[in-house]
Amino acid sequence: MKPVRPFRDEPAGQTGNRVEIPRALGSAQGCFEEYAGGTVLDLLDSWLVHLRAERKSARTVTVYRAGVEQYGEYCRANGLPEVIDRNQVRAWLAHLMDSGFAPATADIRLTAVKQYAAWLVTEDELDSDPIVQLKAPKIGEKVVRPLSADEIKALLATCRGKDLMPRRDEAIIRLLLNSGLRASELCGLRVPDVKVATGTALVQGKGDRERVVEFNAQTARALDRWLRVRRTHPKAGTSALWLGGMGRSFGYGGLHQMLTARGLQAGIEGLHPHLLRHTWASRRKDAGLSEQSLMTLAGWRSPRMLRRYTQYADAERAIAESRRLDVDGDL
Repeated sequence: MKPVRPFRDEPAGQTGNRVEIPRALGSAQGCFEEYAGGTVLDLLDSWLVHLRAERKSARTVTVYRAGVEQYGEYCRANGLPEVIDRNQVRAWLAHLMDSGFAPATADIRLTAVKQYAAWLVTEDELDSDPIVQLKAPKIGEKVVRPLSADEIKALLATCRGKDLMPRRDEAIIRLLLNSGLRASELCGLRVPDVKVATGTALVQGKGDRERVVEFNAQTARALDRWLRVRRTHPKAGTSALWLGGMGRSFGYGGLHQMLTARGLQAGIEGLHPHLLRHTWASRRKDAGLSEQSLMTLAGWRSPRMLRRYTQYADAERAIAESRRLDVDGDL
């Protein structure tokens, strides 16, 4: 097997943070699953071609690539063979957790490397998969408090103005709160996907599954205002619904930056797209929307996702019901 590309050099002055590696790794040279080409990244580009052929979303490809590259960087920084080895991958996971990464993030990184290793076996580049049984860190579920009505009003108030950016940001925030779109779904919208007159949008969800979402009259008005002012943008001729400032395009990074900035203006720290999706789900659960309808609109196939996104609303409802019963009032 010929190397596809060498591991990239580290930037000048950056050698990575060395961590203590279990002593057993130093004597495990004969146990590594090695490739004729050399490093763990030699066939990364070929794997990405495979993922695209499998119709994985652009977001999934980006996340998977980042996970494998991060593992390669860890090996390089610590003077370890740049190969996939069970103990070495386990030490890398411990390093991620010690560095402050959330268990969910470590799980995503591990999934990327495991998918890559499985593909290498399928392609006969590895004789066996050394990490197929390796488990990710346990992920504790956190109860996420949705935005209150006052916080939503404060957030929308930061978007007052008739210029490009205020119009765009109000339309984005209202659409996220009113339709429950994922960040990737919002960023992937094109102008023809949005029907202001009918209050609907065609969304490309996970696994290339399309669905239709609805939005109310206030969101339709915000979108209409954005579409009209959008005509003045240097890239108005492109099909992407959202455009950035200074003639730039607008993507996932821009969305996070915008929400963080608007959130701080409204007194909300750490505002992110998932919080708006949680808020959307909780408000509809509180209003009495059926679980099946909520799952359909959100694009969920598993009730587990429904419970995850509506935990706070369920807890508040349970507390209120328990207080009404006043079971222990006679004690």
